[in-house]
Amino acid sequence: MGFLVRASSEDLELEATKAWNQGNVSGSEHLARQILARNDQSDRAYEILNQVASHDGKPLMKVAILLTRADQTNQTYDRYIQAGDLALQHHYAAVAEDAWNRALRFDQKRKIARQRLISISALRLDSENLIELLFEQLNRFSFDAESLRLLLNCETLDREAKELQEILQNYLDADPKDQTSRQGLARCYISLGEPEKAVQLWSDPPVSLSSRIVYARALIESGQADSAVPLLDDDQEGQSSAEFQFVKGLLSLKLNNSSAATEHLRRAVNQRPLNQEMRSYYTDALRLAGDIEENEKQSQLLKVNHLIFRLLNHPDTVVDKELVQSLKSHCVALGADRYVQILKLEP
Repeated sequence: MGFLVRASSEDLELEATKAWNQGNVSGSEHLARQILARNDQSDRAYEILNQVASHDGKPLMKVAILLTRADQTNQTYDRYIQAGDLALQHHYAAVAEDAWNRALRFDQKRKIARQRLISISALRLDSENLIELLFEQLNRFSFDAESLRLLLNCETLDREAKELQEILQNYLDADPKDQTSRQGLARCYISLGEPEKAVQLWSDPPVSLSSRIVYARALIESGQADSAVPLLDDDQEGQSSAEFQFVKGLLSLKLNNSSAATEHLRRAVNQRPLNQEMRSYYTDALRLAGDIEENEKQSQLLKVNHLIFRLLNHPDTVVDKELVQSLKSHCVALGADRYVQILKLEP
């Protein structure tokens, strides 16, 4: 009886190299992956796959190569970071985010993954995720003036809409499944006064809550409030989202239900007390509902909102103890308890 001798990894490396040199791209790729199934430390196999990726213009293959090699070693974190950086170079924002989240889960003590995630969240106008990342960073590490500045500014990210529009369109062109970038682009169009273009970003009503919220707002802003109603059911998931409550409030205003609008916008403001837009609409709803006393109170607090952003964004502003104390007193007035806790940290 004869025995079939399985080729060694070294033999396969020689075959893969020969296939590549002969121009057999698919054959060399197949052999390289066979090698990695046996020995995921084969430098030659990774070299061949990188060559294949460059030859065929497959940037995500390069990312997959890096992630494949991200085993439990001291190089794992750096490989995840490198994979994310490479993906973003080719506008694959969702892939980059996934790689950096892997790095963050692997090592919470190093800053770079969280900083990358903060940056991509800001670029995609993902305020709710950005806020959580910034709170984590400021709680975990020493006081960071730039992170504080971004935290107190992230409620008005869409003022950069014109500049971000092209970036987000590139992300979406590269990866049409990237729903977070689609939502960010829709927010840009809404901010620029072009909600009809935001509506057109979806061929069918979206399924996920975060997409439904943005899509519903686009419909409301484009005069299609009735079509937004079924998208904003009072499901349990939506109750904890300030943006969900805000858009529900906008819908109620459009439908001339000032009582419901007041309640939804109150919830939104309680969850996101530094958001000027939410408080502005809440103030309008109170006026329409005839609640003069609360309207006056919220109008005064809206001025405090404006003051915080003026303080932080003045070109001569220095984040020192005096400024932090001033910001803390303003946050106390706004009921922004989480921010007050952060501002107790010494700069």
